[in-house]
Amino acid sequence: MRLQENGVSFSDYLKAIEIDSTNNSSLDNLGYSYLATGDSVSALENFNKCIKQKPDNIDAILGVALVYYYKNDMENAKKYINRAKGLNAILKQGVEGFESFKKEGWFYSEKDDASLKKMFEEFK
Repeated sequence: MRLQENGVSFSDYLKAIEIDSTNNSSLDNLGYSYLATGDSVSALENFNKCIKQKPDNIDAILGVALVYYYKNDMENAKKYINRAKGLNAILKQGVEGFESFKKEGWFYSEKDDASLKKMFEEFK
């Protein structure tokens, strides 16, 4: 779930984390909310908290890849895309795998979706 879904607001994620700082889903969603506002430092901080708590959180790993991609740090973006591919075999298929991944219920903004597809294509 992202900021745009189900009427959940940025402050809702902050409240959820205030109640339970280990709420991995809220940390992840807050990271994407920060990413949408252009606050890459806070986005990266939240994604890394997610990964520290749950090293196989592919959504957070893809979030880190996006942060680096938007900062034009292709070396680190590729590192995290490859990490996601290593955790979910379907993602090794590139864009086709990413489309299947989304059919499982993953949601990204149009901008993030396009960027992730571009990264999967670039980092085959």
